[in-house]
Amino acid sequence: MAKKRAFVAPVAGGNAAALIRNALALALQANIPTMLVSEPGCAKTDVIHQLCQQIGGEVEPCVTSYGSVHDSVDYSGLPVPCNGEVSLVPILQEFKMLLQAGQGTFFADEYSCAPPAVQAAQMRLIREGKIGNIAWSPKVRRVAAMNPPEIATNGTELAAPTANRFFHLAWQTDEDDWIRGVWDNFETAPPILRLPENWRESELTRAKGQIVGFIRFRKTLLHQMPKTETERAGAWPSRRSWYEFALPLLTACMAVQAGEDLERLCLGGSVGEGAAIEFFAWRTEADLPSTETIMEWLKKPSLMKLPERGDRQYAIL
Repeated sequence: MAKKRAFVAPVAGGNAAALIRNALALALQANIPTMLVSEPGCAKTDVIHQLCQQIGGEVEPCVTSYGSVHDSVDYSGLPVPCNGEVSLVPILQEFKMLLQAGQGTFFADEYSCAPPAVQAAQMRLIREGKIGNIAWSPKVRRVAAMNPPEIATNGTELAAPTANRFFHLAWQTDEDDWIRGVWDNFETAPPILRLPENWRESELTRAKGQIVGFIRFRKTLLHQMPKTETERAGAWPSRRSWYEFALPLLTACMAVQAGEDLERLCLGGSVGEGAAIEFFAWRTEADLPSTETIMEWLKKPSLMKLPERGDRQYAIL
């Protein structure tokens, strides 16, 4: 019997594929390491290359790396003695290409096919963009794709430390998009949401207020590692995933006025569906004032009416 997958559940509704594509597009633009998961043959690889071209154009390379054909030392660096010390020297060609370009996307494809030792060596590269003391430019994005381990060639579950370094998305295809693509040989990419240059500054404080307010209300959800191996291989709440994934993605959604459906997808892929469901239930019950109302309060503080509960006050202030 197949195990229950820990990855984000398929999105319901006719616009599911558009929601997932936009979630992936926002994550790439926000430079959040993302794991795209689906069965084979769903065009994950093509979609990632297409999105990278939409976002970065021809000048930004999308470099694909297959961990299953590499050794762990390729991702961690070759130990080389130098002046009585040992330095880790990058030998991975894909790393060197993006180091030289100064921008682009590192795409780790067929991730679940890589042996656990190779996945472990990739962790620092995925999270920090570093081999040894040499780092990519902050303009280099990181994304990965995989089939569920039970159907991948020599597939292995993601270890909890690896899984918690990714924003997780379950990829879905749209039949109408596929039909349109057949007619024009998939040359026309569906439109995506674009982040404005000041997206962090415009909404970061509001997003912080909501997440901090929620954690004050449900402190046990700040860090809650699942008990089973399969659940630990997906999205789950931790100090890292709230701060490095949920916070910037909620900020990005607010900056483009994406709506709650996309916000739910982004938070579910960051901290797990259970934590995301509780967050949005809390936010609805908290009945927080709109941005327009808060702006009016700033102009005329005498109009401000704060709720009595501390978590709601944090969310507003």
